[in-house]
Amino acid sequence: YERPGYNAIARLISRPKEEERDKTFYFGEMASSEDCRAACGLEAACAAFAWMGAAKGGWLGGGGKAWVNQCYGRGDHV
Repeated sequence: YERPGYNAIARLISRPKEEERDKTFYFGEMASSEDCRAACGLEAACAAFAWMGAAKGGWLGGGGKAWVNQCYGRGDHV
């Protein structure tokens, strides 16, 4: 299910495009949260996703343009 406003990767990554496989996943830039959810669904170890969005510079409205539209996943053991 979706939880708007919830960041599934908070405090797990510190800069854009970072990943630590099996813990965090960077899926690239996506046009929508639905696309991001689909990318997470294709990765067997992905338990949750976070789409940074396009509005106000990404990162749920406050992290600068470096995060815009980026899609991340989180493993289930985090």
